Parts: sequence; C-alpha cells; structure tokens
Amino acid sequence: MATFGPSFIASFATNSDLSTMAYHIVKTSAPGIVTNCTAATDVMIGVFTDGVGTGTATRKAGVSVAISGIAKIKAGAGVTIGSQVTSDGSGRAIHSVGGNSIIGRALSAGGANEIIEVLLIPGLKHV
Repeated sequence: MATFGPSFIASFATNSDLSTMAYHIVKTSAPGIVTNCTAATDVMIGVFTDGVGTGTATRKAGVSVAISGIAKIKAGAGVTIGSQVTSDGSGRAIHSVGGNSIIGRALSAGGANEIIEVLLIPGLKHV
C-alpha cells in the first residue's frame, strides 16, 4: 500500500476540472496555475494530493501539490522499483526513456491505475 512520506506540499490554483486527478502528475499552465501533465516532455513540478479542486475558466480553485519528498502517484502502466518515472498522456506515472522529463524515482512497484510511491525529483531529464 502506497503512503505519503515526508513531503513538501505547496498551494496552487487551477482553472480546470481536476476532480478525478488525485495523485496525477502536475505542470504549470500559467504563473501560479497548474493542470495535469499530458506528455512525457512536459516540465513536471509535482503531484496532486488527494484534495484536487474543480476550477473553471472564470473561477479558479485551490489545489495542493506535493513538490518534493515522497508522494503517492497513480501508475499508467507497469512501474518497477527504482525506475525513473515520467507522465503518460493523462498525468499518470510510467517508466521513462531517454530524453523525457522525469518526476522522480519509483520506491514501490505497481500496474496500471495502481497507486505507487515515488521519490519526487521534478525538473530533471532522463539520460
């Protein structure tokens, strides 16, 4: 069972409906505004915690994002312990290959739609 470890959680706003995006990988879409990642090449900044909000173009909602430490992430495919992980097209963790942005290193294994633990190391590229 995946658990949160010590992590740093920051507050952001969103103008998207993220009500189904708990534990998905996050990118910025504008200063102070976040949304889920949609590609392995996105610049990843963290992971939505379980309290995701429902924002709209005219009304922003507050969200919490784990930006360092150990976090829960929903897997998009099989992930093995120790692998570098990136985002699939829905913001879920998948095994990374060279040239992708990475969100961190898997501390637990899991299959598609399972919750895994990841040591967050946002802002890096897989080499």
